[in-house]
Amino acid sequence: MPYVQRDFKGKVLGLFAVPQSQEDGTPISDPDPLPDDHPDVVAFQLENPTPPFLTKSLSKTETRAFEVANEKATREVLSLKHLILSHIQEWAELETALSLLFQEILGLPNPRHNLARTIYHSLGTFETRKKMLTNVVDQLVEDCAIQDRKTGKDLEVIRASWKTICLSLDTAQKIRNTVAHGHVSKIHHRKKITARLTSPFFDPKDDRLLARGSMPGLGSNDMESAVKRLRLLTGCMDRLNESVRAFYQFGVPGMEAKLDRLKLNLKRLKP
Repeated sequence: MPYVQRDFKGKVLGLFAVPQSQEDGTPISDPDPLPDDHPDVVAFQLENPTPPFLTKSLSKTETRAFEVANEKATREVLSLKHLILSHIQEWAELETALSLLFQEILGLPNPRHNLARTIYHSLGTFETRKKMLTNVVDQLVEDCAIQDRKTGKDLEVIRASWKTICLSLDTAQKIRNTVAHGHVSKIHHRKKITARLTSPFFDPKDDRLLARGSMPGLGSNDMESAVKRLRLLTGCMDRLNESVRAFYQFGVPGMEAKLDRLKLNLKRLKP
């Protein structure tokens, strides 16, 4: 015997197993249930037949398959959460390496080298810090070129290396934003259960992706690749910092002695 909700004309809008009410307790269904053979109940069921898949019982095989898929998705959720922590740590290492580039270019000795890191981290956004480093690298090359044209030309490798790193930083920054603001959830789509790192609440573009058969957000494989790429980026920054340090200590010959390691790391960075 269902409880009936009606519109203002008395037409049945829905059938419920229990009485329905608004948040403030105001009832929105009839106070008493109607018998199953009531004309209003029968008419509503004829106009709104229950889809067959909702009344079909799953077989033992289908039930077990669902349980296995759900267990797999649960493991993927745990894996994603672990990878998020790894990504956060790797990003911190990258930021340290980036601040060190500023320190190396300024050539500040201990204990004043902390001034460079303080200035770097005082800048509001990552985009601002990256732009500042680009300006500093450009100024280094141009200042050296004013003093000696050949030295400035030799230092172009530092500017080119930084530009290559910046291209990867742009992609890494987008993933970092997803990690910072995202939410790990299980997505049920096309009879599959998948763990994804997505926005906290699905927005229209996520729905459009699902409609086209694409999954929104990032999966475990995506996050594993992102963590590895951050490590490569940090390695490239370490080699770039080494090269700048060697230039200050030993001039262009000292820098050139470090360039092979830098070029090898940059080669690994390319997709």
